[in-house]
Amino acid sequence: MKHFALSCLIFTSIVLSQLHSATAIAAQQDLKEKKLPGALILTETQTVLYDSPNGTKIGTSSFSIVSVLDAEPEWHDRIINESEPLIWYKIATEQGESWIRPSHPEFPEDFFEWVQTSEEEVLYDEPLEYGKTTYTISQQPVKSMGTYQGYYRIQTWLGYKWIKPKHKLVPYYIPTNEYISLNATTPIFDAPEADANVIGYLSASQSVNTFERINRDWFHIHTWLGEQWINPSYYLPRDVQTRNETIELKGNTPIYSFPNREAKVLGTLAPQIVSVFESGSGWHHIHSSWLGDVWIYISDPAADPEMYKPPTVVVNQSIAGTWNSVQYDPASTGTRGFPLAPSIGIDWARDTSFSSGIVSFGKPVPFRFALANASDEPITIGQEENIIIEVSRITGSIYDPKIETVWRGTLPTLSYDFKTKMLSAEIDFDWDGKDSDGKPVPFGEYMARIKLPWTILYSIDGKNEALSQKVETSVLTKRSFIIGAP
Repeated sequence: MKHFALSCLIFTSIVLSQLHSATAIAAQQDLKEKKLPGALILTETQTVLYDSPNGTKIGTSSFSIVSVLDAEPEWHDRIINESEPLIWYKIATEQGESWIRPSHPEFPEDFFEWVQTSEEEVLYDEPLEYGKTTYTISQQPVKSMGTYQGYYRIQTWLGYKWIKPKHKLVPYYIPTNEYISLNATTPIFDAPEADANVIGYLSASQSVNTFERINRDWFHIHTWLGEQWINPSYYLPRDVQTRNETIELKGNTPIYSFPNREAKVLGTLAPQIVSVFESGSGWHHIHSSWLGDVWIYISDPAADPEMYKPPTVVVNQSIAGTWNSVQYDPASTGTRGFPLAPSIGIDWARDTSFSSGIVSFGKPVPFRFALANASDEPITIGQEENIIIEVSRITGSIYDPKIETVWRGTLPTLSYDFKTKMLSAEIDFDWDGKDSDGKPVPFGEYMARIKLPWTILYSIDGKNEALSQKVETSVLTKRSFIIGAP
């Protein structure tokens, strides 16, 4: 086994002469290949919601920021060919999934890449020679959406225009003096590019001071290795665990410098048996006498996020369980909401096999919903039938999260007298880890949340008056968790 790296390594993409430098410009992405923005910033006071593109109006939304799930086919072409593109987007709102066609939406910062022109450049209305205008921009930093046939789509005072640089573009460094939190072990790069060399790691649960950045997510920091770069979106799997096992590679397997598909591919391993010393989220860390410690991706297809297809329609299901009463200290101050304080959480004590807050793949997730009386008044709920819990899958980066609902259930009807302050109605229930179609969801990051908007109807004992409380989003109405890889 100790000779496997010398005898079986097939070099397919190592270019040792290709060195990275901290002054390199990150490659601009072709707009034909660009990913959807993770969110949109809506500039209209009210945005009309539809059930499908060109479909039936189902309501309006006043949200200023919405999460994007999908878009009409060939949406790239509208951005390329239209100066003010009207695109159909599928979004997630508190009311569920719907379609919008907003006017003049703004894109999040991470949808752009900053570059700096070094000389005056001509603006174009279209990415064609006859699209040339009489306007120019001087040497300055500009926000670019991406490229198309040598043209850059940029944001200007005239709206979105194009440039076809005749002069060199240079990196645009934004000075910073801010601390960023690292929630997982984070690789250190020698250049602000995903395929740069990984030269070390920073441990989790710390804050690091940054002194400049490129775009939104590449930060320049001082380290014991000198001035280097980190990207908080690139980190080791949170479910990584020490292993001492072997894996059989049944086909040619790419080797990566860190556990991410965007990482630098160092080469390819031929079919063989390799020794693994740690694993997480389908990634396996192996020793190589030739390249050092490298990563490969081998995952059970039944649990692989890359193989998973979410349900097209999430059907509401009935949740079984029994309501219980729990009296907490009336002096408690950890609630959110008034006069009634709802919360959703995970009862980790119900399954002691879970480690570090990670749910084992294939095991049920032990949820607990609670509704407590945070007031001094005795409160009565006559019949509450609309307490809905959703489980959503979180993908994308920390700056560009994509949230898709995979399961939804309604709790049993609640009729309850909250006679004392901090008396809580609670129910424990298990989610089986399957989506609305009955398929196991893959490993990864998830969020359970109370479906909002939700209005609670209640009365105060001794007062003949019907009252209501609109539940607001808080840290207690949603709970993130991780399903570990098998």
